[in-house]
Amino acid sequence: MKHWKVPVGELAPGMFVCELDRPWLDTPFLFQGFLIESEAQIEELARYCRHVYVDPLRSDRERILKGPAATRWRARLGSSGGDDLPRPTRRYEERTTVEEELPAARTSWSRAEEAVDAVFDEVAAGREVNVRLAREAVRGLAESVLRNPDALIWMTRLRRADRYTWGHAVSVSIYLMAFARHLGLPRAEIELVGLGGLLMDVGKVRLPRELLDKSGRLSEEEHRLVREHVLYSVEALRASPRTPPAVVEIAYTHHERSDGSGYPRGIEEPDIPLHGRMAAIADTFDAMTSVRPYAPAVSAYDALQDLYEWRGTLFHAGLVEQFIQAVGIYPPGTLVELSGGEVGVVLAQRRTRQLRPRVLVLLGPDKARLEAPTVLDLLQDPVDARGEPQRIRRALEPGAYGLDPGEYFL
Repeated sequence: MKHWKVPVGELAPGMFVCELDRPWLDTPFLFQGFLIESEAQIEELARYCRHVYVDPLRSDRERILKGPAATRWRARLGSSGGDDLPRPTRRYEERTTVEEELPAARTSWSRAEEAVDAVFDEVAAGREVNVRLAREAVRGLAESVLRNPDALIWMTRLRRADRYTWGHAVSVSIYLMAFARHLGLPRAEIELVGLGGLLMDVGKVRLPRELLDKSGRLSEEEHRLVREHVLYSVEALRASPRTPPAVVEIAYTHHERSDGSGYPRGIEEPDIPLHGRMAAIADTFDAMTSVRPYAPAVSAYDALQDLYEWRGTLFHAGLVEQFIQAVGIYPPGTLVELSGGEVGVVLAQRRTRQLRPRVLVLLGPDKARLEAPTVLDLLQDPVDARGEPQRIRRALEPGAYGLDPGEYFL
């Protein structure tokens, strides 16, 4: 269950209340969903409710585990798995705003797409993987990610649906580098995982195009054939003497799962290397939030909820939590509805206050398009037309209200 039913007496500061056991209008609470900041709020809830529903994804896990209710909630929240996470070597600061970074991000994205086209076409023609060209593309992406990852994360949401396979390679590369940056890995390692993300599916060029583009359910034999792309990728990468071993490793392990249910070898978490675990998370997240021939895109928020549910089983628990911190609960490019009824797209996240990103407002409370979209910084406690503080009410599915963030590309 994505939301937890919790008796009011077991609530703790840091929990995000997303639903009550009665209509919100029957209570004095201004927001239909809020973070518990104090014991006084819990006492107020107790006056109206016997139980509420808590959203673990939007809750402040660290605050809960540092509070008096830590013992009760530690098992349910799960271990962060931090003991085997890499130690950060440095802390990266954002050196540009999203608006400043977007032109460079657009350029590096275009060059990366061109490089993927060229590299994959060469492999399809029987030539070895052009690692040098791929490295150059990754280096450009890395420069932008290191300055401000939100710009390229925004770009991943503007990808064309008819370029899923190759565009997926660029997006996974970006997510992996943003992930590695958040973990504080050194620059060389950030570029290494980015190269792995770009090339890990190169073996798909050996699959029939009609299979990759099939919109219907795959047969058992077709599933088996699709899974062969991992071995095809490993074979192609090993055939190029310039391929770093870590890149081959990423290609070989990004479909493995912590509980042994993955492929091609069915290995379990202790035997899956760090970069493979990271790639599995980034690959799954981008796939779920993209329009694929056989499935529509889901919102980034819903995809992150699923990843959170699967932590400790399919994916490394601590890495899932760190990935959510890296991309944000509402990643750039996510369509959201505000508490005042307005609709917008998340422009930039807050690393420490992830429920209060900057939002580009596109529709008014009546859902009519604004002539001039405006930027709303939720950290500054803006108010709606009724004078009440604005918050994010919910994430929307991609394409909601006919909106395409690409139309408002800054």
